[in-house]
Amino acid sequence: MYQSKTKNIVQEQIQFFNTGKTKDVSFRIKQLKILKKQFEIMN
Repeated sequence: MYQSKTKNIVQEQIQFFNTGKTKDVSFRIKQLKILKKQFEIMN
């Protein structure tokens, strides 16, 4: 069950990456800010 879920998540991420959206600098900055907030919440 978990292996199937993981496979689906990886496939979705590959498809998203292939859209080219991840190359946009503003997208990357936004995602890094979100990640930073998550680390701040954890600590």
